[in-house]
Amino acid sequence: MTNTTETYWEVDGSSLQTYAYNIVTLGGDREAPPRTRGSDITVPFKPGSNYVRKIVESRVVTLGMWVVGANPDGTIPTNENLRRTYDRNWRQLRRLLWQPRRQFTLTKRFWVETADLTAAGVNTAPLPKEGLWSLITVVARASFAGGLNPQMSGPARSSFTVDLLLSDPYFYGDEIRIPFSTAPADALNPGPTRTVSILGDAETTYVEMDFTGPITSPRFTNLSADGNLYAQYGTAVADGETATVRAHNFSATHYPAGASYKTSGFVSHDGDKFWMYLEPGSTNLSLTRQSGTGTAAIRYRPVWL
Repeated sequence: MTNTTETYWEVDGSSLQTYAYNIVTLGGDREAPPRTRGSDITVPFKPGSNYVRKIVESRVVTLGMWVVGANPDGTIPTNENLRRTYDRNWRQLRRLLWQPRRQFTLTKRFWVETADLTAAGVNTAPLPKEGLWSLITVVARASFAGGLNPQMSGPARSSFTVDLLLSDPYFYGDEIRIPFSTAPADALNPGPTRTVSILGDAETTYVEMDFTGPITSPRFTNLSADGNLYAQYGTAVADGETATVRAHNFSATHYPAGASYKTSGFVSHDGDKFWMYLEPGSTNLSLTRQSGTGTAAIRYRPVWL
C-alpha cells in the first residue's frame, strides 16, 4: 500500500491515506481540544463561585474522506474495471471504519522539533527527520460513531465523512522513563530532585512510579503542580524487591523475588484526585524517602490532541 503523505493516519495498521482513498480534512474538530465536564461550586453569600478543576470529556473526531476507483499504487484500471475497483476500495475502507462491536487503534503522525524530543529524553535516532524536525507516531483507541454515507461525484468517485469516537480523548506517545537515584546527583546518577521536560499537549495521568529496594516509604512530589501534589508508597521495599505505583488506574503492585501481590492500600497521596499527573513543559520532581539507598523512576506516556 502506497502512502500519499509522511503524516498518514492508520486504522489497525492499515493506512487511510492512499491513492485509493484519502483524508481531506486538515482542520475542524480533528484539531480541536475536547470539551470538559464539571461545575464550579456556588457558596451562599459569597460572590461568584469556587473554581473546581475540570475533567476532559470524550470527543468525536470527524474525518472528511474520498474514495476513487484507483489501485493502491495509483494506477488506473481499464474502464470496464473502474467501477469494480471503486466498489472494492469502498468495501475495504468500510470494513476498516465500521466495527460496531469493538474499538480499533487509530494512529497518526506529525512533526515535532527534534530539540524538544531530545530534551525530554526521547531517542530520536530511529525517527524520520527533516531539518530541525522529527516525525513521531501516536495512537488512540477509537470506535465508529456515525457517517460513512458516500456522495457520488462520478461513476467511480465519492466523498463522505466518518465520525470516530475517542472514549479516552487523547492520542498517546511512546512511554518515556525518568530515572532517579537516592545518591547525590552526578553525571551517572540523577539526583533526588530533577528539572525535566515533559512532552505533550496536555497533562498526562498515564504515570507509573517504580521503586527498587532497599528503600522505605519513597515519595514522588511534583513541585511544579498546583498545591502539594505527591504520591507515597508507605512501606519498605527490601533489597532485591521492586514496587510499582500506577497513577492512571489507581493501583500498586509489590514484587518480591518470584512473586507479586497488590498493595494499593499502601499508597497515600495529596494535591489532586489523581495520584500523580505531569504537565507539559518544564517540571520539577523530587524523590524523598525515610531510608534506603535504592533507586526509583517515573514513567509516563505523553498525551497529544
